[in-house]
Amino acid sequence: MEGKNNKILQNVDKIFEKIEKNHKLILLVIIALGFTIRLYAVLVGFGSNHYSKIDELEAYEWANQLRYYGHPRFFTYIPGFYLTVIANLLLLSSGSVRWFYFFWVLLGTFTVYLFYWLTNKLFANRSSSKNPGSNLPDFKEENDSISYPENNDIINDIKYPETFALLVALIYAIFPWPVKYSVSYWNPHFIIPLVTLMLGYLYDVLTVRNSKKITGLILTIAFMPSFHMIIIYALPVIAILLFIRSRFFLNFLNKISKNKKSLRYDFTPLKINFKYLLIGLFLSILIWIPFLYCDYQNDFFILKSYLKGGVSSSFKPETLKIFVNPILITTNEISRFTGHFFFEYQNFLKKAYGRWFLGFIPVLASIILSIMAFIYGYSFFNIKKLFEKKIDSLNYLLTYLVGCLFFHVLSMQVHEDRYTIIFFPISFILLAYFIYSFLISFSLNCNIFKKFRIKKLKKALTDDKLRLFILVIIVLVMVSSFYITFVHFTYERNPNYKNVVRLIPSLIYYEDIKKIIINDYLKEQEISAVDKRVYHTISKERINGLNIKNHSLYNIYPINKLATKSKLFFDERKNINDYFLFTNRDSYQKPDQQFGKNLGDIWILDNPDTKYYFSFDYIISQKAENGETTFLSRDPNREKQILNCIERFINTNTGFVISSKQNIDEYLQKKDKNIKVYELKFIPPDQGVLKQELKNGYIYIGKLSNAILLKKIVSR
Repeated sequence: MEGKNNKILQNVDKIFEKIEKNHKLILLVIIALGFTIRLYAVLVGFGSNHYSKIDELEAYEWANQLRYYGHPRFFTYIPGFYLTVIANLLLLSSGSVRWFYFFWVLLGTFTVYLFYWLTNKLFANRSSSKNPGSNLPDFKEENDSISYPENNDIINDIKYPETFALLVALIYAIFPWPVKYSVSYWNPHFIIPLVTLMLGYLYDVLTVRNSKKITGLILTIAFMPSFHMIIIYALPVIAILLFIRSRFFLNFLNKISKNKKSLRYDFTPLKINFKYLLIGLFLSILIWIPFLYCDYQNDFFILKSYLKGGVSSSFKPETLKIFVNPILITTNEISRFTGHFFFEYQNFLKKAYGRWFLGFIPVLASIILSIMAFIYGYSFFNIKKLFEKKIDSLNYLLTYLVGCLFFHVLSMQVHEDRYTIIFFPISFILLAYFIYSFLISFSLNCNIFKKFRIKKLKKALTDDKLRLFILVIIVLVMVSSFYITFVHFTYERNPNYKNVVRLIPSLIYYEDIKKIIINDYLKEQEISAVDKRVYHTISKERINGLNIKNHSLYNIYPINKLATKSKLFFDERKNINDYFLFTNRDSYQKPDQQFGKNLGDIWILDNPDTKYYFSFDYIISQKAENGETTFLSRDPNREKQILNCIERFINTNTGFVISSKQNIDEYLQKKDKNIKVYELKFIPPDQGVLKQELKNGYIYIGKLSNAILLKKIVSR
């Protein structure tokens, strides 16, 4: 048996040593894979996201008004740095929302590297006494360790830290939840790279005396409220970790245990670098000045509204989702992203696997694997390790996670899956830790469940057949996760079921519809659209009409001066207000007009003489060939909701669309006689249907990814 173990270990060592040696190249491949799958998700999935129906659209509307607010409270006001990023992306990209998603693809890809960076920082040389963050014994030499295959030391120490860090990065690069969170510019998602950095900086502060990383720790904490207030659940945990590693607490521990020599504590207390602490505080104040200035100009209406907010005093069962969601995000269970109803999830699984019930096999496998990973990870949690000489990396992460869970439950707030962002990296590190440990133990015929106290459970988990079953699950989950990620976005790109039009919740999709309508209008006006900014004009009149004193970051004089002189933002425009005009309007002329005729004072987009409204005629109950009700007709309310979002998107900086909530007959009776009104209608991309609609008086105006858009005049 010993000889067999020696041979297996040697083969495993050779593979892992090659990985360690070529870790930079492998990391580059993983990052490229993460970038490719995220770019695919945007290009093929149009950045499709259920958040586009509410949060992303609202952020787009606010950013078009160049508003700036801080975010010291939940739900009420979109955060300042979040909107500033979006507003600048609008300016840099001539207003195209595609840049929102491409920017996030880059940021999401960078986060793949950050997961590798964090794991490597915490677990590199974890078994070495040279590591200031380790309290584990030195890893034994290869020949010594083989003599006791039942010993857990060989498994629980990280002998191949680069391999482990690469596994974490790979999981984050290809699993469906991380990828979905990387193709949306929803404000909570910005927290993920920040919290990953924060966990690394906090670890440095706890383990390195006079660490300069205290500046990074403070800055990441200061930035987070600008995107989401979830940091409030982590702040007490951070404070507690810093306190229990302080000299004051060390003296307190030794004082209460002075009569018990075996309980003497001798860890080196942390020492704060006050120079870099002050630098971090100073920079954090600078970050918050725009928000404080803005709120001061408006009588502190945001801070006052936050202070008025109450705290929940009644327990809700949904609060307990906090214990499920950290596991859920590491699985293939993505019903949340396929719709509100089970039949939608069935349709997705049917497309992915041919038979919907077959799709539950990899889903169930991923749930089993994630549960086992968390059970295995938590088996190492020990609060006493926090008082030992050196901080154990895994215990550090588990302490942070447990603390966040505790304070969330204490608040009795309903937990949503987005709240996992405050400990997002930890869930994936725990999953990778289990897979890494199991693969090592499987090759050595070791028992990673030896420390479990429940004998029946330990016996069951050490059965050879069960261990082989777990290995199959790991392979199945890794392959199916990569597959399901691709299939999900392909499904979003092709959402039609039996050629019935389904609207896509995506700002890119909304923008394509807007371009079709504006092109149709300009064609009617015999205006040649030379400057693509015509599609994204920001209305000066709308901004001046806001009743908030200092609604824009760009109204702050130094930033205004910097921006207006920057060719990067405004090319060669002399004044920032020029951007709010119908840009380069002398390029939009009828052929018979003299060149140079200035149309700058004619707000043709805000006050057009042509109006459009969307018809719901395409939402008709139909039967597919197999007799089943079609996808669309079973959820017309959601289609109406998305249609309302399309109207809001188009009217953010134009006045083209009559709201579907308005009674069209009443509007036609009261409208200005000089205004023409067109009905817009979506039809399936079917030539037979198109010919029939053209005979009915409709006019073709444009084609979308999954539909044809027609118009028909209903009034002159």
